[in-house]
Amino acid sequence: MRRGLAKRPGASRRAANFIRDREARNPVTIAAEEHFLTLSDVATRLKVNEDTVRRLFINEPGVVIICFPRKGKRVYRTLRIPEHVFQRVLTRLTRVSA
Repeated sequence: MRRGLAKRPGASRRAANFIRDREARNPVTIAAEEHFLTLSDVATRLKVNEDTVRRLFINEPGVVIICFPRKGKRVYRTLRIPEHVFQRVLTRLTRVSA
């Protein structure tokens, strides 16, 4: 455990519930033939750390989050980023100098 951060009881459960509720409110249709990128694929393309990619895409609509919450243990999430979502975020984050 990192210094200064106290473990909150039920924090992983709240995170899993937040993601499940977000997906229920904002359903997104994804084509079966769509190409998905992993966190490491995106990190390699952008030349940034995987944690940075995770923070950028965790709340982005259209990202597939595979989550297996376990009672009393931390939640492991696998993210798959559709190519069109990657392009949308890249366009939004790119500054055009005038």
